[in-house]
Amino acid sequence: SEFAPPEVPLDEFVDDVADRTGEDPESVRTWLDPFTDDGSVTPEAIEATVTDVSQIRDAPVENASDAVADVPDLEIVRVRQNAFEERLADLRSDIEELGGELSAAANDLDSPVDIYEAAVDLHEVTTDAQRIVRVAHD
Repeated sequence: SEFAPPEVPLDEFVDDVADRTGEDPESVRTWLDPFTDDGSVTPEAIEATVTDVSQIRDAPVENASDAVADVPDLEIVRVRQNAFEERLADLRSDIEELGGELSAAANDLDSPVDIYEAAVDLHEVTTDAQRIVRVAHD
């Protein structure tokens, strides 16, 4: 993200977001947890979370492609590999879509509410990325 929000104590941040959104403060605190370090919402914790989500999102296709490269060159393997390539193309499409969602969440950090919404969005991206990981492992 180009915007680096200032470090803000979590309690202050939670109160600000809850006041502006009407959300339950404990819910806000839970969503913001990945963005905190030593009791404060910090730019470094936000960046680390975005990086972690990005790595979760990118790993499945890379790992699945590497696994296929090591299989023997047999007819049954080629048949399964063709089916695998179709599933892999679908996964790549899902990953590209998540990339757009990840970028949108990571780049819209202009206010405390934006940061809170980014935390919620990143959680959803992580959940979707973990689903893709499970499919890739299958």
